Amino acid sequence: MSWQPAPESLRQLAACLKDSLSGFDKNAQKQAELMLKQAKGSPDINNYLAYILSSPEPPEGAAFSQSEYHLVRSAAGIMLKNNLKSDWKTIPESSLQLIKLAIPIALQDKNIQIRNFAGNVATEIVQKGGLLSWPDLLPQLIETFGNVSGQVSNEAQEGAMSAMSKICEDNTRMLTREVNGQRPLNYILPQLIAATKSPLPKVRIGALTAINVFTPRESQAMNNSIDDLLQHLFTLANDESPDVRRQVCRSFVSLADRRPEKLIPHMAGLVDYTIRQQRSDDEELSCEAAEFWLTVGEHDDLWQHLRPYIEQIIPLLLEYMVYSGEDIALLGGQSDDEDEEDRDWPQREAAVLALGAVAEGCESAILPHLPMLVPYLISLLTDPEPVIRTITCWTLGRYSGWAANLPDAEREQFFLPLMDGMLQKMLDRNKKVQEAGASAFANVEERAGKALIPFTEPIVKQFVICFQRYKDRNMYILYDCVQTLAEQVGPTLATPHIAKQLLDALLARYNMMNDESREMFPLLECLSYVALAMDTAFAPYAGPIFQRCINIIHNNLEQSLASVTNTSIDAPDKDFLITALDLLSAIIQALSPEQASQLVSNSPQPVFELLSFCMEDPTDEVRQSAYALLGDCARFLFPLLEPHLPKLLPFLVKQLDMDEVLDEAIETGFGVVNNACWSAGEIAVRYGDGMKPFVQDLMTKFVEMMGNPRVPRGLVENAATALGRLGQNNAHIMAHGLGNYAALYLGAMEDVVTMDEKASAMKGFTAIVRENPLAMEPVLLEYFSTIANYNMDLQNPLKQQLQAAFQDIINIYKANIPQFDRFIGQLNSASQEKLRASYTL
Repeated sequence: MSWQPAPESLRQLAACLKDSLSGFDKNAQKQAELMLKQAKGSPDINNYLAYILSSPEPPEGAAFSQSEYHLVRSAAGIMLKNNLKSDWKTIPESSLQLIKLAIPIALQDKNIQIRNFAGNVATEIVQKGGLLSWPDLLPQLIETFGNVSGQVSNEAQEGAMSAMSKICEDNTRMLTREVNGQRPLNYILPQLIAATKSPLPKVRIGALTAINVFTPRESQAMNNSIDDLLQHLFTLANDESPDVRRQVCRSFVSLADRRPEKLIPHMAGLVDYTIRQQRSDDEELSCEAAEFWLTVGEHDDLWQHLRPYIEQIIPLLLEYMVYSGEDIALLGGQSDDEDEEDRDWPQREAAVLALGAVAEGCESAILPHLPMLVPYLISLLTDPEPVIRTITCWTLGRYSGWAANLPDAEREQFFLPLMDGMLQKMLDRNKKVQEAGASAFANVEERAGKALIPFTEPIVKQFVICFQRYKDRNMYILYDCVQTLAEQVGPTLATPHIAKQLLDALLARYNMMNDESREMFPLLECLSYVALAMDTAFAPYAGPIFQRCINIIHNNLEQSLASVTNTSIDAPDKDFLITALDLLSAIIQALSPEQASQLVSNSPQPVFELLSFCMEDPTDEVRQSAYALLGDCARFLFPLLEPHLPKLLPFLVKQLDMDEVLDEAIETGFGVVNNACWSAGEIAVRYGDGMKPFVQDLMTKFVEMMGNPRVPRGLVENAATALGRLGQNNAHIMAHGLGNYAALYLGAMEDVVTMDEKASAMKGFTAIVRENPLAMEPVLLEYFSTIANYNMDLQNPLKQQLQAAFQDIINIYKANIPQFDRFIGQLNSASQEKLRASYTL
């Protein structure tokens, strides 16, 4: 290196790095951290860090032991990586060049940790600057781990492969894209495959690890190399290293998922190999091998090729489902009967587990045997072994749908004892059995559905006792049971004496916890479901709950603002904000508009001002809940919301900008936009002329969404629905651009489920068409097909309004198309018949 460090500065920096990791002298550690923070401002700091990282000997005059200097170098590597990550754009080119000279040296170090830190730095440079910022790196790494010269040390080969593996893992997309007309992976992948023949196990493992980054992804490089890769994998199948064989198993799993046709000719050998690896004493290897059966079983084109080997596979799986002696020791011998030794319970437990596992995939085969099996399983709920009771709860839960849907007499014979047994297990003397019983009962509720309605009261009584006894984790599962029951039995929960029992228990928990308790999340979510199920019967309980939600939101927003201006204040947990917003939505939906309006009007905190802050929150999930609440306020509290819309609607329009969401490709981002679209539609049908200042921007956003192939189908449909609803009161503004979006709109609405929102949207779109009927000419036949096939299963007066709107538009075209009957004759016969049956032609 041409640059050389100042000896004294080098010693001081090394001492600070050492002290910064000292857990024994807190004062020295604090002072060192302060000095390192100041040193970060020096233009040469990264030169010094790279020098220390790549220098195996401590600075002259520095009294470090070997282990101490190793810590110094490790700290230098960490700090260098972090500096590259945070200050990339300001680091001088001369420093970057020096770092690029130092890293290859550090990758050859005798110490594996130093090599790993050097690999992290190399990866960070590629991530920040791209491959062209260090064009020599990949060829240099390939030459090193391939030992092209025959003179490369083992450490250097391993360090180079470790760095390459990290680069592949952290820069997958970059390596598959074109750079200067070529895709780097086309060059790298064959070299990695060749490296699987290295005599060094760590190089073979690193090569396979890197390859496995790309096997699940479609790429030209993988298509070109797949046959060569398979041959190398088969060669490695008997590798002496279990870590290599684990990566081989991983490769076969990925290929089974992405390229099953390549594995089918080799299925006999793969089955034999996977069985041998699953019988390995190495537990991680055994589990990786078992993953192969799962992947093949989920693949329609592949699983049938396992049929000839089922008699080998099933006994193996059953054998490995039995608890080992070590597992039993970890369970701690939980039997309730200390005097009775039951040596067969692990086999019994595995058999019950297997029955539960095949409940869905083998339902038709198991079905004839359930009248015999279910009573036996119910008897196992009283087994002296808690582990048996636990797994039996799970298995019975998976068969509860069968019992719940039997004819009345048989349901009484099978479902009632099953349900009663599960409820009893929710109060088992063993906490793990309680947990299994509660989880399984939530499963029973989902599968039984409305069949639970006659038993709502005894179920609630058992839940109330559970509320008195449960603690911690089991309480969270109990909330899930309550909200699932609310979903299934709905208004039955509003029965006065049932409602009182349940709400007394829930509110007892609610009143005893503070606003910062983690238990508040599932409790508020549970109350949301209960409120929606009880409808207006929830009103007597709503006031204090509503106000507490408002306080939680207000305090959370205040703390969030304070944490921005004062770094000593921790940022609040946004989950409190989300669950409180969701519960406000539920209360507003459940109560009558008069009752909900009273709660909003009487709130000491300005509800819509708080909502405006939530609509601009940086967290996607907060904004998603905020826009859901905005839409509910539009539906049920519009007179209170209306004065605030001039302030709120600009936030909504801004939220519909898809650029940021698409760049990040974040699913939650699409969820926010989805709710914003829906709330825009709800506001549009009520706000009338008030929407005028926003119509053009909204229409542009909706059309962009409908035309963008990267936008999920559900969001496209929501955007189209909102656009149509916007047209109800603003058709004259929207008609000018109709020709640009008519085809997109009809395509988007084709699969939207018929409901009031779709009818409202079609009514608005038809109003737009009426303002500019000529614009529909390219898609007029499709539009008439939509009218003919529209499902009019609607309630009056919306049905009458939509039918009248369709008839009106038909009349307009009838008057302007000279040979209208011939035009209608271009529709298929079924559409013609429906059109003539419903409308006057």
